[in-house]
Amino acid sequence: MSATACAPQFTHAELKLIFDALLDARVVLQAVEGGTLQHAAEPPVHLHDLGPELTRVEAALMLVAAA
Repeated sequence: MSATACAPQFTHAELKLIFDALLDARVVLQAVEGGTLQHAAEPPVHLHDLGPELTRVEAALMLVAAA
């Protein structure tokens, strides 16, 4: 059985919902990475690099947009 035969089929509305959720996730990750969600009086805290997470969200956005 090929991989495409097992692939889930989403409606346009479902793809739009997934796309919007990924856009929201990207905005939040960018805000966290940029320090804009921290209290202004506190020094910036960088727990870890969010680059890999942002890359995965960007890749998912491209896949959903192409579907």
